[in-house]
Amino acid sequence: MTTSRILSICSILFFLFLIAVPDASATSCSTLSFFVGDARTKLVRAKNETNFEVAKDYAMRAKSALGDAEKAAMDCNCTIAIAELDTAASCARRAGNSDNSEDFVYNLNIAIRSLNSVIEALGACTGAP
Repeated sequence: MTTSRILSICSILFFLFLIAVPDASATSCSTLSFFVGDARTKLVRAKNETNFEVAKDYAMRAKSALGDAEKAAMDCNCTIAIAELDTAASCARRAGNSDNSEDFVYNLNIAIRSLNSVIEALGACTGAP
Protein backbone atom coordinates (compact mmCIF):
# COMPACT_ATOMS: atom_id res chain seq x y z
CA MET A 1 0.00 0.00 0.00
CA THR A 2 1.21 3.43 -0.83
CA THR A 3 1.44 6.25 1.64
CA SER A 4 -1.18 8.29 -0.20
CA ARG A 5 -3.64 5.40 -0.12
CA ILE A 6 -3.11 4.93 3.63
CA LEU A 7 -3.67 8.67 4.17
CA SER A 8 -6.86 8.50 2.09
CA ILE A 9 -8.19 5.60 4.15
CA CYS A 10 -7.32 7.38 7.41
CA SER A 11 -9.05 10.55 6.19
CA ILE A 12 -12.20 8.60 5.33
CA LEU A 13 -12.20 6.85 8.71
CA PHE A 14 -11.72 10.15 10.51
CA PHE A 15 -14.60 11.71 8.55
CA LEU A 16 -16.86 8.75 9.40
CA PHE A 17 -15.93 9.12 13.07
CA LEU A 18 -16.91 12.81 13.00
CA ILE A 19 -20.28 11.92 11.52
CA ALA A 20 -20.92 9.25 14.18
CA VAL A 21 -20.21 11.51 17.19
CA PRO A 22 -23.49 13.53 17.06
CA ASP A 23 -25.41 10.25 16.86
CA ALA A 24 -23.91 9.17 20.20
CA SER A 25 -25.21 12.34 21.84
CA ALA A 26 -28.67 11.83 20.35
CA THR A 27 -28.68 8.28 21.66
CA SER A 28 -27.84 9.51 25.17
CA CYS A 29 -30.68 12.01 25.02
CA SER A 30 -33.17 9.41 23.81
CA THR A 31 -31.99 7.17 26.65
CA LEU A 32 -32.65 10.07 29.03
CA SER A 33 -36.21 10.35 27.72
CA PHE A 34 -36.71 6.60 28.13
CA PHE A 35 -35.52 6.54 31.75
CA VAL A 36 -37.57 9.63 32.64
CA GLY A 37 -40.67 7.96 31.19
CA ASP A 38 -39.89 4.73 33.02
CA ALA A 39 -39.43 6.59 36.32
CA ARG A 40 -42.67 8.49 35.79
CA THR A 41 -44.59 5.25 35.24
CA LYS A 42 -43.17 3.74 38.42
CA LEU A 43 -43.85 6.84 40.51
CA VAL A 44 -47.46 6.92 39.31
CA ARG A 45 -47.81 3.22 40.18
CA ALA A 46 -46.38 3.90 43.64
CA LYS A 47 -48.81 6.75 44.14
CA ASN A 48 -51.84 4.72 43.03
CA GLU A 49 -50.93 1.46 44.80
CA THR A 50 -53.11 0.61 47.81
CA ASN A 51 -50.73 -1.96 49.32
CA PHE A 52 -48.08 0.00 51.27
CA GLU A 53 -45.27 -2.54 50.76
CA VAL A 54 -45.92 -2.80 47.01
CA ALA A 55 -46.03 1.01 46.77
CA LYS A 56 -42.64 1.20 48.51
CA ASP A 57 -41.28 -1.34 46.03
CA TYR A 58 -42.44 0.82 43.11
CA ALA A 59 -40.79 3.84 44.72
CA MET A 60 -37.49 1.95 44.91
CA ARG A 61 -37.83 0.88 41.28
CA ALA A 62 -38.46 4.52 40.38
CA LYS A 63 -35.31 5.48 42.32
CA SER A 64 -33.31 3.10 40.15
CA ALA A 65 -34.77 4.52 36.92
CA LEU A 66 -34.15 8.07 38.20
CA GLY A 67 -30.51 7.19 38.89
CA ASP A 68 -30.20 5.85 35.34
CA ALA A 69 -31.85 9.03 34.03
CA GLU A 70 -29.36 11.14 35.98
CA LYS A 71 -26.44 9.27 34.36
CA ALA A 72 -28.04 9.73 30.93
CA ALA A 73 -28.53 13.46 31.66
CA MET A 74 -24.81 13.72 32.40
CA ASP A 75 -23.97 11.90 29.15
CA CYS A 76 -26.41 14.13 27.25
CA ASN A 77 -25.02 17.29 28.93
CA CYS A 78 -28.49 18.12 30.20
CA THR A 79 -27.33 20.13 33.21
CA ILE A 80 -30.78 21.58 33.91
CA ALA A 81 -32.12 18.10 34.65
CA ILE A 82 -29.30 16.65 36.76
CA ALA A 83 -30.09 18.38 40.09
CA GLU A 84 -33.84 17.70 39.82
CA LEU A 85 -33.18 14.05 38.97
CA ASP A 86 -30.90 13.78 42.00
CA THR A 87 -33.63 15.27 44.22
CA ALA A 88 -36.26 12.97 42.72
CA ALA A 89 -34.06 9.89 43.21
CA SER A 90 -33.27 10.80 46.83
CA CYS A 91 -36.94 11.38 47.66
CA ALA A 92 -38.02 8.18 45.89
CA ARG A 93 -35.43 6.31 48.00
CA ARG A 94 -36.75 7.95 51.17
CA ALA A 95 -40.30 7.01 50.17
CA GLY A 96 -39.22 3.43 49.54
CA ASN A 97 -37.56 3.26 52.95
CA SER A 98 -40.46 4.93 54.82
CA ASP A 99 -41.91 3.26 57.89
CA ASN A 100 -45.22 5.12 57.71
CA SER A 101 -47.57 6.29 55.02
CA GLU A 102 -47.25 10.01 55.87
CA ASP A 103 -43.49 10.02 55.23
CA PHE A 104 -44.06 7.91 52.13
CA VAL A 105 -46.60 10.33 50.63
CA TYR A 106 -44.53 13.39 51.56
CA ASN A 107 -41.35 12.09 49.90
CA LEU A 108 -43.15 10.58 46.93
CA ASN A 109 -44.85 13.91 46.19
CA ILE A 110 -41.49 15.71 46.22
CA ALA A 111 -40.07 13.08 43.86
CA ILE A 112 -43.02 13.54 41.51
CA ARG A 113 -42.71 17.35 41.56
CA SER A 114 -38.99 17.14 40.81
CA LEU A 115 -39.60 14.72 37.96
CA ASN A 116 -42.30 17.02 36.56
CA SER A 117 -39.71 19.81 36.48
CA VAL A 118 -37.37 17.52 34.56
CA ILE A 119 -40.11 16.65 32.07
CA GLU A 120 -40.79 20.37 31.48
CA ALA A 121 -37.09 21.02 30.85
CA LEU A 122 -36.46 17.91 28.77
CA GLY A 123 -37.22 19.65 25.49
CA ALA A 124 -34.25 21.97 26.00
CA CYS A 125 -31.93 18.97 26.29
CA THR A 126 -33.35 16.72 23.58
CA GLY A 127 -34.39 19.39 21.10
CA ALA A 128 -38.04 18.36 21.38
CA PRO A 129 -40.63 21.13 21.01
